[in-house]
Amino acid sequence: MRRMLAAVGVLLLCSRVRAEAPAPHVEVPEPSYNAGTIDAGTTIRHTFTLKNVGNADLHLDVQPGCVCTVVQFDKTIAPGAQGTITATLDTLNYQGRISKEVRVASDDPKNGSLGLLFRADIVPALTLTPSASPLLQGKAAELKPVDLILASTDGKPFDVLRVDADPVLAVHVAPAAGAVPPRTRYVVTIGTKPGVPAGRSGPIVTLVTSHPNAPPLTVRVNLAVVPDVSITAKRILLRASTPEDVQHVRIARTAGGFAILGVESSDTNVVATVTPVVPDHEYDLGVRYTAALTHGLVRDQVTVRTNDPGQPAIVITVVVRP
Repeated sequence: MRRMLAAVGVLLLCSRVRAEAPAPHVEVPEPSYNAGTIDAGTTIRHTFTLKNVGNADLHLDVQPGCVCTVVQFDKTIAPGAQGTITATLDTLNYQGRISKEVRVASDDPKNGSLGLLFRADIVPALTLTPSASPLLQGKAAELKPVDLILASTDGKPFDVLRVDADPVLAVHVAPAAGAVPPRTRYVVTIGTKPGVPAGRSGPIVTLVTSHPNAPPLTVRVNLAVVPDVSITAKRILLRASTPEDVQHVRIARTAGGFAILGVESSDTNVVATVTPVVPDHEYDLGVRYTAALTHGLVRDQVTVRTNDPGQPAIVITVVVRP
């Protein structure tokens, strides 16, 4: 019994020694700094305070985020003392409400990793209204250009130095009439060039200006071009067991001269024949399969070449089953 009590006493003593082993402990009174509403291009600088409320030296390693720069930090903080981390944040390429982090690693056994936050509401130096993502929708011949207003929010004059646009877009920039002071507002007119292809896409316009606090502005156009050519089916199903089975697709354009220049298929057993219904306007495409097929499926594509600049190639999927 005495031996057992002695062993228990030793275990309790060891446990007490381990519990009382010196260790650092970090506290951050204010882990988040809010700079409020500021102009884009303003550099935020702030010093965060850290306290070591433990009973051993606290060792720090600071890793800035992708946009933060750590100017200075205390690598070691003695027990009962406090240290600082000073960091900056360049807001040139941001707008709206942001939150950016500086990561801090330490040898605190209970809190070895923490984040220090920069918060701010960034007012951009230049704005595009009514939207930086305008919509252009309709038939190619009926698409109307849209006007955007590029304006300085801080009243500083600027010049538009360069306009880079995807090839399908036509962009014109001119000073806005009545801007006070001059060169603080511009009208950006975005339209499409002839032959814009049908379908949905997101071409981009980049505006490079002389404003010192404005990075290049990106306009992503939501372009939805309705086809001038109508197609009754983009996918057809054929039965190989019925050679006389012919599937028909009507291809038509109501306005302007329209011609089918040729038809191609990678499978020689898929035969496509074009018959005019209304010359220069409407055509019938008949597709059949001429070989035997005992099992499985055959997938092919028939490509119809046209003189329509928006749809020079029409692809029709062909599925053949036994």
